[in-house]
Amino acid sequence: MDGDLIFHKPALVKALTRTGNVLLTLKKETGYAKTGLEFCEDYIISDIGKHISSGLTYANIMKIERNTLALFREVLSAGDARKRWYTVPLSRILDRVKFTAVDAGNDFYEINTYSDYLTVRDIFLKDVSLIMVTGANGFLGNKIYHILKRDYNVIGICGHAGGKYDAVDLSDYDILSAYVASKKPGIIINTAGIAEPEACERDKYKTQKINIWAVDNLVKVCRLHNIKLIHISTDYVFDGEKEEDYYKFDVRKPKNFYGETKMMAEDIVNSYPNSLIVRIPVIYGFNDENDKETFPAKVIRTLSNNGTINADDVQIRYPVLIDEVAFSIGKALHRTGIIHITSSQGVSKYEWAQTIAKVFSLNAAKIHRCKQKSENRPLHVHLHVSDADFVVSDIEEGTKIMKKQMNCVFKLIYKSLPYQNIYGRNIGVYRFELGRKLAACIPQNIMKSLDSIVPVPSSGIYYAMGLSCASKIPFVEALVKPDVQTRSFQIADVGTREKMIHDKIYPIKDFLKGKRVALVDEAIFTGTTLRVVCDMVWACGVKEIFICIPTPVCKNICDQYIQPERRMLCEDKEIDLSEYFHVNAVFFQKYENFVESIEDDPDMCYECFQKYISGGK
Repeated sequence: MDGDLIFHKPALVKALTRTGNVLLTLKKETGYAKTGLEFCEDYIISDIGKHISSGLTYANIMKIERNTLALFREVLSAGDARKRWYTVPLSRILDRVKFTAVDAGNDFYEINTYSDYLTVRDIFLKDVSLIMVTGANGFLGNKIYHILKRDYNVIGICGHAGGKYDAVDLSDYDILSAYVASKKPGIIINTAGIAEPEACERDKYKTQKINIWAVDNLVKVCRLHNIKLIHISTDYVFDGEKEEDYYKFDVRKPKNFYGETKMMAEDIVNSYPNSLIVRIPVIYGFNDENDKETFPAKVIRTLSNNGTINADDVQIRYPVLIDEVAFSIGKALHRTGIIHITSSQGVSKYEWAQTIAKVFSLNAAKIHRCKQKSENRPLHVHLHVSDADFVVSDIEEGTKIMKKQMNCVFKLIYKSLPYQNIYGRNIGVYRFELGRKLAACIPQNIMKSLDSIVPVPSSGIYYAMGLSCASKIPFVEALVKPDVQTRSFQIADVGTREKMIHDKIYPIKDFLKGKRVALVDEAIFTGTTLRVVCDMVWACGVKEIFICIPTPVCKNICDQYIQPERRMLCEDKEIDLSEYFHVNAVFFQKYENFVESIEDDPDMCYECFQKYISGGK
């Protein structure tokens, strides 16, 4: 085994448990300095060496049988073999002994360079590598922060005090350096900046301060602490006069001061080898109701109020959905250089507004075509994409996703606070009523045997109150958790989620010992939270546990980026939920009751709960 390898344990187990002589292999094209393999029937190796170009590469781990070892030692010590890579003498005995190629799997890497180290650190040690997002209170920064937080340890900073993020002035080197030294991030993603061309022209000093000087400070700090820097740039570094796509290293000729500052920032970042520049076109999407007003939001607001939109039909843009930008950056954390993220279909603002009106069922006749002055804006920039870049959804598909995000049922059942009013409903009252309806879904003999209704905090509280009211069974908060900003539902990694649950939920044993309880939570997705909670409750000495869910069975993965990508527990039709949770029974809300509770809003997205949706789910 070579000493510069990193991989998961199962790869080694494959070699150790296979009989005979084994070479672990990777199904990758042989690259520079890699060792290629040729094989015949049953993956028996016929030749090995760096001279071989094939789709199978030696992973630098072999298992050799005792009776083959003597022969291998003999050829290793013969003549000039000791001066050669050991696969050369190995190739000389392949006609006398068998070596079988065994697939090592995908996550198998060799660390030869610092770049290799950064790659494997992000892949294998992502739970201990801190990512810092600047401008985390901004439109794009907010989305990147929340998307990456599903899989990584992420902190956010912003330029102004107040809110949930630390305020750090990026233009003050001493403050920035001290903050970074205290937090020790492995990666900094810089989304901070002034992006509106008109605002840049109005206040050039402020624009230079944020778009250039702050970037220079970030590079200095990253260089000092050996931190990876990912910097968000723009297609406005190009002039838009070229008919073909713009390649990464085409001549940059920005048409306005905004583009000039972004070009200068690119040059500063480019001087630092451990950096990545991410060029994107205009962005759109949805975080929450506190978003700044983007072009889609303006169109929706204006047309909803029966207003008129005058939209330019000259300049062509390639809008990108902020969710997909965030996911693309997540996939490129280990890269350096420049990458492009773009959509493939160009649109003018007039065409974009027409698409928005179509998707949101608004009056497109109120959208008027016009030609706006565009001397200081590029007319048509399409970023060239290679295999290392990312092409995201076109405007119609992305707008449909945005609409579903804006009308997600999770605002009602989970994400919003009880005192808020969403979609014309008070959240607390809505959840209370769903809890009341749940009472009719639980057999009467079980209801009569229960001692208490216990909510899983804090999402189950109002549902449990409604169930208690309808059933006349005492509502008891036997599980308590302190206030935390990050909820386990938002974390994709199961191990991290389980730790969070143990850290944040505290059972009160005296309320649980010897009782028959109904545990109430808002839904079952992966089942991680509830399974840990059930273990806690059993440990307190309960007699029986019945899980009661005020929403229907959730079988479908969210395609709108609201939930992390993960397998839904109820996707498995064969699973016995009672056995999985180690409880006496599991009860769900009737699907018809749930649909009835949201029927007043025809735009509501509840695909994750639907019995049948497109795609065959």
